[in-house]
Parts: sequence; C-alpha cells; structure tokens
Amino acid sequence: MMDIHVASLTRNKINITYVSLGSGESQRVVHPYATFQYKNDIYFIGYCEKREKILDFKICRIKKYFKLEEKFQKNEDFDLKKSMENCFGIYKDKELDVKLKIKYPVAGIVKEKMWVENQKIREVEGGIIFKARVKGKTELKTWILGMGSAVEVLEPEELKKEIKEEIFKMKSLYCDHICPDDVIK
Repeated sequence: MMDIHVASLTRNKINITYVSLGSGESQRVVHPYATFQYKNDIYFIGYCEKREKILDFKICRIKKYFKLEEKFQKNEDFDLKKSMENCFGIYKDKELDVKLKIKYPVAGIVKEKMWVENQKIREVEGGIIFKARVKGKTELKTWILGMGSAVEVLEPEELKKEIKEEIFKMKSLYCDHICPDDVIK
C-alpha cells in the first residue's frame, strides 16, 4: 500500500495484477493519482491504460504489483473531491434525483449525517422527506433496503421499481416455503 502511495507522489506508473468483481483477473498499467479510505478499506484512484479512463481500485484486490520506472503526467483536470461529488459511496454509476420518505426513528439517524452535499431534508408528519441528486445507485439501493419498512421511495419510478423487484426476490428466497400467502403480499 505504501508503495502505491509513494508512486502517486513520485508519478511513477505501476503494473498490477488486479481482480475485478466484474471482469476477473487482469494485468493493468495504472497511473495512481491518490489513495483514500472508504468503509475500512483502502483504495486508490488513477488512470487505467487498459480501460483508458480513471477508475477506483481496491487495494486488497491487487494480487501483485510493482512500480515502473516510467513516469506519467497527471491529468490536470482531475480533482479528487470533484470526482467523489454527489457519490453515494464508492460507486460512480448513473446519476439520479432521488426523493425518499423516511419514518422516525430512522429519520432521526438520517438527519444527523451529510450523505451528499446537495441533500435537502424537510420535516413531515412522522418523519422526513430526503431529496438529493446522487451517483451510486448500487449503494443507494443497499442503503434504502437496509432501512426496511421505515423508507418509501417516492422518486424516481425506475428506482422504486428496482427496489420492488429486489424485495420480491428476497420474498421468494425466504417466504415461498415458510410464509403463508396472506402474510406477505
């Protein structure tokens, strides 16, 4: 890890054998721009020559690495803070406008934290309305599902549909064999 941080400071390229959850194991030459911590894991963000774009790499998924003597020019437009702007976690997938109705006591916990810089929270009877423009639908869905029946997705319809589909899949895993039909519909 320290070698990767040093490579980001000295602007040395690194060659890594990386295991991506989506595409498996591969060799990559990357330009490490910065290291950071997220949810007790260490990552680095940098330009990947294989994918020809800036990506996040989870350090524990690197099987092997070595620093190359070859230097890189950092993209001067890159700004770590801006790259994480409105991200709901580490994922930087599709950006969407979300509106949730969250009931107490969970609403109290949500109000205590800045989830994204553009969030707006309005008190309503029994809870809050949470509105924000976010990137990271994958982690957003996990967050919503983690609140259980204390949250209702109001917008967008696409997210509401995906949450319903996930609940249906969960129901089929846990209830088809043990729950009477009249308990969960």
